[in-house]
Amino acid sequence: MAMPPLLKILDSEENCVNILRKARFNDSVICPYCLSKKVIKWGSYRKVYQRYRCKDCP
Repeated sequence: MAMPPLLKILDSEENCVNILRKARFNDSVICPYCLSKKVIKWGSYRKVYQRYRCKDCP
C-alpha cells in the first residue's frame, strides 16, 4: 500500500518544522504577538530548532 503524498513530505519532525517555519515566517521572522520584526535569536529547542525573542514585547 502506497503512502499518500502528504505523509511522504511530513515523514520527520524536522521536515514538519521546516514546512511550518516557511509557512509562518516566509523568510523573515516576526513576533506573533505584536508583529514586530525586531527579533533576536534566543537559544534553541532540543539543540536543533532556533528560538527567537521579540525586542519590543515586555
